Amino acid sequence: MSGEGLRSAVAQPARTTGGARTELRLIAGHAPGAAYEARWYLGRPQTGDDDGSEPDAHGTATVSASGEVTITVLSGQLPAWLHTFTEKLLRTTARSVRDGRFPRRLTRWRDDTDAD
Repeated sequence: MSGEGLRSAVAQPARTTGGARTELRLIAGHAPGAAYEARWYLGRPQTGDDDGSEPDAHGTATVSASGEVTITVLSGQLPAWLHTFTEKLLRTTARSVRDGRFPRRLTRWRDDTDAD
């Protein structure tokens, strides 16, 4: 498969009817903290005009030197369970960072079956 074919195959994940996908992209990684651009995609059935490429919420997420996480939602609505999940993801990531090098990208799926 060509590189372009592979890129298009993974560029738009399938929509599902529940849960959410969290995408974090590193804006600035400076020891001992980091700042990420955050996008959240809520699961729902795909409709005619909805190709899943636009996030349901967008914002920033930062990790301080002490490991404290701050999430700022700039557009859209972020359910409380997804806010909590994103905080936990970043705290866990911060604990595993070596030499101040945060991952450039974090993408995680979270099922909402036990979300409140």
